[in-house]
Amino acid sequence: MSYYEPQRPGEPGGCGEVWLLTRIALGVILPIIGVLFGVLLLLFAAFYLLTVHPALALIPIGAVAAVLAGIAFWERRGQGPPGTR
Repeated sequence: MSYYEPQRPGEPGGCGEVWLLTRIALGVILPIIGVLFGVLLLLFAAFYLLTVHPALALIPIGAVAAVLAGIAFWERRGQGPPGTR
């Protein structure tokens, strides 16, 4: 008994479907993982800069505030944040 069925002429191969589904899954997961790593990097930077000098911890907090202000400004213009148009 064989589980292998040869590909019929004109029929698409299964490998292309696997690559397509993998690309779709990674396209959904990788931006989320990138955001998580970015937040962790900001937290580590804030804690490190807090140990150096308390005023330096305001740098990552200011970066987050600037990004949020930019998104709010973009929303007010009526275009939505980048990537959602």
